[in-house]
Amino acid sequence: MGAESVVTRVEMTPAESQAAAELSESLLARFESPVSSEFLETAPFLGGELPDSVAKAIRAFRYGDATDALVVSGLPVTAGPTPPHWNHPDAQAPHMADFWLALIMAQLGDAVSWSSLQGGQLVNNILPIQKQESLQTGHSSDVVLDLHIEDAFSNLRCDHLGLIALRNEDMIPTTAVGISSIDVTGPEYAPLFEPRYVIHPDDEHLRNLREAGVNEAELLAAPTAVLSGSPQAPDVRLDPPYMAALPGDVEADQALQLLIMELSANVEDVALAPGEILIVDNHRALHGRKPFTARYDGTDRWLRRLTTVKDLRRSRVARSEASSRIIDPVLEPLPASLELTGAGR
Repeated sequence: MGAESVVTRVEMTPAESQAAAELSESLLARFESPVSSEFLETAPFLGGELPDSVAKAIRAFRYGDATDALVVSGLPVTAGPTPPHWNHPDAQAPHMADFWLALIMAQLGDAVSWSSLQGGQLVNNILPIQKQESLQTGHSSDVVLDLHIEDAFSNLRCDHLGLIALRNEDMIPTTAVGISSIDVTGPEYAPLFEPRYVIHPDDEHLRNLREAGVNEAELLAAPTAVLSGSPQAPDVRLDPPYMAALPGDVEADQALQLLIMELSANVEDVALAPGEILIVDNHRALHGRKPFTARYDGTDRWLRRLTTVKDLRRSRVARSEASSRIIDPVLEPLPASLELTGAGR
């Protein structure tokens, strides 16, 4: 274990690249937005328009377990200057790359996001923001963005994460590692399969929730396991900067630190060129980012992010209406064990 790459790659032929660009441009002209209800409800049925190599790779990724992450290359992309903030008008304008990303991700599930992320936008911007250089969020730059599962604090977290590069002149790598890269069948990992850990929302969620007047005590922070399922092929739930073993549980903490060390030793760099998509299985692979020096001159790394779930109905309790794709973390129900004891919010 650990010798094989976590990432499978598919490179479109020149003809496929041209067809993908024409398809994305036609979707941009046809639909108001890549997050409009009309497009989101249509996109799952447009898979037949994808190039054959991409469609085949997506099917294998969704239904197989031979890979934990997928890179799709070949879409020709040009973008304007990197905006200074995710809420800048240029960061919100639809791009043909958004439609390409959304179309591919629609073959894996339904798009969702959070009310506590970027104003509830479905397509998020990953770019450096001044005065956030050292945070453990997608807007940092000076620090290593630690390996993590997206929104690990929540039972409603996404099944797949998609990133497409609009700009990455310095080829700053995203990092990735699959839980399959290490053997967790030994007794030293046994505590990780038990609910002996607490995971909290990250800084970006918390900052926006505080600004909305939400008390942190209202958020779910129930003890959870880090690993689940078969020890031979487990799922993983990990976000080191925002989690810890339960107080006094030395054995659980030692297992957690061992897992983090082993995963870090198997990390792989994935530097996305403009137009390249990285798709991560959010149950089997962790992702992060290497540090870099932001210039804030319009040439910095700029990615778009879209997340999907296989079962949209599962989050209905935390969405304001059936047509909404935005999850409110405050509305996520407590586990039955906490409801019975009166713990939590």
